[in-house]
Amino acid sequence: MKNGKGSTHKKRAFRKRLKKSRHKKRTRRVLMESLLEFTSDEGKVEVSR
Repeated sequence: MKNGKGSTHKKRAFRKRLKKSRHKKRTRRVLMESLLEFTSDEGKVEVSR
């Protein structure tokens, strides 16, 4: 890896990522909630066995 161009490119990508994450906060929360429900359902199935 080269320190010259690579580092500046990373900073740019990071800024873009921040913008995207800000935009997706709501959807991420919904995904997390659905994941939690899914895992809890799996746990119930394991217990019922």
